[in-house]
Amino acid sequence: MVDSADHFQGLVSYVITSINKMLTTGNIVTPIALVVNRDGSIEVVKANATSEKIVDHVGLLQAQLRKKAEQFEIMTSCVAYPDYANNQIIAFLENDDNYCVKLLMPVVNRNGLKLKADKITTEQGAVYIFPVKQLH
Repeated sequence: MVDSADHFQGLVSYVITSINKMLTTGNIVTPIALVVNRDGSIEVVKANATSEKIVDHVGLLQAQLRKKAEQFEIMTSCVAYPDYANNQIIAFLENDDNYCVKLLMPVVNRNGLKLKADKITTEQGAVYIFPVKQLH
C-alpha cells in the first residue's frame, strides 16, 4: 500500500510542473487543487469562480474537496495558490488521517519566472479538507 509520504511527493511534483507551466505560458498562476482518489489516480480540480479574487477561488476549491472527502472519494489533497506579495506559491497538503503540511515555494525570475524547487520550505499545516478525526 502506498503511504501518505508517497502521495504528498506525487502531488508536490505535479504542482511544481503545473505551476512552472503556468509561469512560462502567462506569468500568472491560478489556484489549483489536486487529489489522490481511492483508486490511486491523481485528479486535477479547478474552481469555476467568476471572481478575480484568489480567496474566492481557494474557497470554492476547498468546498469541492470537502464534499469529496465527506463522501470518502479521496485520500489526499493539495490546494496551491499564488502569494504575489511574497513571490511564492503556497500549497497545503492534507490526508484522510489529518496529517497536514504547508509548503512555501519561492518563485524566481531567472530568464523567466519559475519555481525554485530546491528552496521549498515546509511548515506545520492545518485541517481544511478532511473531517477532523477524534483521538480516543
